[in-house]
Amino acid sequence: MERQIRNLFLSGGTDGHVHLHSMLQAQPLVSLQLSKKYIFGVRWSPIRPLVFAAASGEGEVQLFDFGKSSQKPSLSIPQTRDRGPVYCVEFNPRQAQLLAAGDGGGTVKIWQLSSDFTEEGAREMSHLDQLANEVTD
Repeated sequence: MERQIRNLFLSGGTDGHVHLHSMLQAQPLVSLQLSKKYIFGVRWSPIRPLVFAAASGEGEVQLFDFGKSSQKPSLSIPQTRDRGPVYCVEFNPRQAQLLAAGDGGGTVKIWQLSSDFTEEGAREMSHLDQLANEVTD
């Protein structure tokens, strides 16, 4: 279940960037380099409109919170010791504190997130709207 946030969506690619897009604009609103390798997956939090997770080719799961920074991850979790790629990441829609990630070795790890990533703050949707409007206006 992917969160629909107005006309906004995330993409990740082979250049290591995550892009925040608006369907109303041709160019990305925000581009963030989160890896020197691929970004294999990116997911919005099902609860926090300003939070997303990214699976990197450098063996990390990165959690990003636009409420804290629009330029760098809030948390990087090493998934593999050999820095092998993390291919997928998914929030649990029923148990918000759980985040799963899978790597090329077939290992799936489930992480329990702190309340920083699971408790929606006041006005998060309006903050995201404001971020989109600042860039598009």
